[in-house]
Amino acid sequence: MEAEKMDRRISAIIIITFLVLGAAMSASAKVDVDDITVTLSKEKDDIGDDYLKIDVGKDFYIHIELEDPDDTEDDVDVDIEIKIDNVLVYDDSKRVDLVKNEPYIINISSKDLDKDDLWEDNLMGYNCGRKRVEVTVSGDIKPSESDEADLKIDGDDLEVDIDPEKPTPDDKITITVKDEDGDELEDITVKFTHLGDDNEWDKDDEFWDDKTDRHGEVEVKLSKEDEFKDNPYGKYQIDVWEERGNYCKYTTTIDLRHLLRVSDPEPAEPMVGQDIRVRVTDDSDKPVSGAKIAVSGPGGLKTYNTDAQGYATFRVDSTGTFDIIATKKGYSDSEIKHITILERGAIVIEINPKDQEVGKEIEIKVTSSEGSALKGANVTITKPDGTTEEFTTPDDGKISYTPKSSGTYKLKVEAPLYTTTTKEFNAHNVFKITVSEKLLPNVDITVTVKNQENKPVSGASVSIKDTDVSGTTDANGKFTFNLTEPKEYTMMVKKDGYSDAIKKINIRGILSLKLSSKEIDLGDTIEFVVQDSQGNLITADIKIIKPNGEKESIGESYEKSYKPSIAGEYTISASKSGYETATEAFTVRPYPLVLESKIEGNNLIVTAVSSGKPVSNIAISFDTAEFHEEILTDENGKAILDIVKSNVTGNVTITAIDQNYEKTSITREVKPEAGGKYLVLILILVVLIIIIIVILVLTRGEKKKEGKKKKGKLERTTGTSLHKV
Repeated sequence: MEAEKMDRRISAIIIITFLVLGAAMSASAKVDVDDITVTLSKEKDDIGDDYLKIDVGKDFYIHIELEDPDDTEDDVDVDIEIKIDNVLVYDDSKRVDLVKNEPYIINISSKDLDKDDLWEDNLMGYNCGRKRVEVTVSGDIKPSESDEADLKIDGDDLEVDIDPEKPTPDDKITITVKDEDGDELEDITVKFTHLGDDNEWDKDDEFWDDKTDRHGEVEVKLSKEDEFKDNPYGKYQIDVWEERGNYCKYTTTIDLRHLLRVSDPEPAEPMVGQDIRVRVTDDSDKPVSGAKIAVSGPGGLKTYNTDAQGYATFRVDSTGTFDIIATKKGYSDSEIKHITILERGAIVIEINPKDQEVGKEIEIKVTSSEGSALKGANVTITKPDGTTEEFTTPDDGKISYTPKSSGTYKLKVEAPLYTTTTKEFNAHNVFKITVSEKLLPNVDITVTVKNQENKPVSGASVSIKDTDVSGTTDANGKFTFNLTEPKEYTMMVKKDGYSDAIKKINIRGILSLKLSSKEIDLGDTIEFVVQDSQGNLITADIKIIKPNGEKESIGESYEKSYKPSIAGEYTISASKSGYETATEAFTVRPYPLVLESKIEGNNLIVTAVSSGKPVSNIAISFDTAEFHEEILTDENGKAILDIVKSNVTGNVTITAIDQNYEKTSITREVKPEAGGKYLVLILILVVLIIIIIVILVLTRGEKKKEGKKKKGKLERTTGTSLHKV
């Protein structure tokens, strides 16, 4: 009996063992899928696409399709990781029943993206822009598969103003929120999150939030809020968004720390070994005690601590530029302050003028490094010959000195509590240079060199740049040379003990114009040539000014002929760079002109003739004391004046007016004629006679009418005939 029980127990154990092994084998079985496909949609039942655009703050679905399983398995464990822009927002498992060769779709809502509450608490759904959704599937699925899709969150931008821009914990911070049109937005959430010691957001960070009023504003003083008042300093993340989802989230950070400030050093220009004091305050000008002052420079790094009033005093034992920075826990480091340590008691020597001449007084001014005159300083001047002179500066720190010879002078200035200072200056003699008045090519030019005392300087080196001309002045300070080409030259004069001198010499060539004649007749041609001072033909720019003032350019040439177009005085000029302009004049005589006149009937006829030929289209002027008229000659050279119509009598002056013809005048007497004189009276008499005749005819007609009327009356009364009456 016991043996049977034992056999049953062993059988049961074996069965249970096989069942457990079978379950384990079943649970650990891997299902092979061809691939996974990730799509996005706004609705669960819509499979969507690999790109989805949603409004800010709206939910969406992630669809994961397991393609073509190679086996049918129930209760398959699928591990799913979802990252959005490389941030893990989902990490969980799902159990699914797979059917061989039939795809299976897993749907995950954005509401379920709860990994560390990043998606919801950090408002990732309100961050606008294009985002990459990456899904990795593992677990009982082999091999591990990944796919991705693109999600674009769209919304309007918020305009957010933070005042002040760099607040302190005790400042009232005003957040103003507007839309893109500048309109204030009400009911917008503003959230301040203290990022803690790690300066990174996490769900356990303390935060404070509120909604904007009708003016689009939220006001907060962080040091007074319960969430932050224990430690209001640190870095804050500010998130601004609308829960209804019309606007993209606005995010920025501010750092609430007191800013340390280091005052300018006292004194402003410290010297080696001198006590230097600075003061450290915060951004509200309150002194900061216990701040560390670090002073670094050529001598290394040293640190000092501020006292209860924020002061720190130190000394620097070497010259140079040093950096000062203040630091303290809980404060922002100060800006680096640069100070320059000067040599103790530096002396400044100023010499005027800058170029010193022998025999000319100079001023030596001695001051401290602060610019104040240094009284009682000892000034030693060592001359070029080695001898010395000593002076003591007066109240204004200035002394006057006149160098007597050329060379280097050395100054040494000494004063109690000041570092001995030296300086040098060079005194030079000065050239006075004159040259010949006429500077012409191939003509001797003499240069005379004298010193500042107007004495000749012999042995001075004279050279002309870019030529072979060089030499030295004689005992009279003179040097003679000549130059062949007209242009500007640079002359250099040098001698030891003198300042080098440079003088410009402008050699001007001489041009001459040769004319074939000084006077020609209109229609003739004049010829001219251009020559230099040696009589050689030379090309020059030739211009002519006509009698009417008009300018005409002939062009560049050395020989030219010219036919004038009008009579009168002409001016011709020839010019060339480096040469004096040559000018000549010539006269063009006008055509000869003869005027002939006669009277035919009522016309005064004037004929213009030149060389026996009539001249057309010239103005003929008819003038008396009371009359003037100009008439152009016709093709026959005639100008005709109607003397009756013009009522011209007496002496008439007749003048031809034309620049190209001789000015010619004649006088013609016009006598009055009877017919002409009394023509008007005759016409008047004729008109009067006609008027009288018309009046008589009209009067006679009226009398006839009156007679007829009387006759009719008599016939009615007497019966007599008109004839009898």
